[in-house]
Amino acid sequence: MQSKVEKRVQDKKWIWIMSLAVVAISANFWGFPVYLLDEAKNAGCAWEMFQRGDWVTPTFNGQLRTDKPPLHYFFMILSFKAFGVSAWSARLFSVIMGLLTVAVVYYFTRKLTGERVAFLSGLVLASSVFVILEFHLAVPDPYFIFFLTLGWLSFAYAWESGVSRYYYTCYAAVALAFMAKGPVAVALSGATFLLFIVLRGEFRWSVLLRIKFFPGALIFLVLTAPWWVAVTLA
Repeated sequence: MQSKVEKRVQDKKWIWIMSLAVVAISANFWGFPVYLLDEAKNAGCAWEMFQRGDWVTPTFNGQLRTDKPPLHYFFMILSFKAFGVSAWSARLFSVIMGLLTVAVVYYFTRKLTGERVAFLSGLVLASSVFVILEFHLAVPDPYFIFFLTLGWLSFAYAWESGVSRYYYTCYAAVALAFMAKGPVAVALSGATFLLFIVLRGEFRWSVLLRIKFFPGALIFLVLTAPWWVAVTLA
């Protein structure tokens, strides 16, 4: 049984890590204009969808934009609706995805390897310059990184602990990563999970059932198919 003192120490470490993450990842993310080409195209596309009230068809300069699926546009549109159109609004959910990534890494690392490793992992992640820069940008990558991190760590924890509901979290997260950046989410996840199972010599039917592959595939389709059908029809 965990003592109250240990619980307080863990809570303090959690607060320190998340405080560092908030300061580092959110620092002045609104303080420079949207000028990078990728940011301009992604934020501009979301702005055009917002102006039309269109949640289906992404366009840039009035032309169909097929570069990426629409998940980040959806979040930007919500931010535009709530806070108005600005660089701050376009980047807000990228920052939130960064904070959630740190939180997820800390949470699962503590469960898998213990408090000390979780603290160091969170500390390194929240203070890494290129991580901070990535989560300052109005592009699909922050969403892709968060959902892929959530999916892979959920799979790892479900495998180690036997708590099968985390497999469902994994499939839902990979589906949302797919909606952020397309087939690369499935390719990376499928290759990683398959290689892990094959190298362990456990590639068989019973393992597919154990990792909830078939209900997971259904979850994936439920989260991804509606937009793809709608945009194809549009």
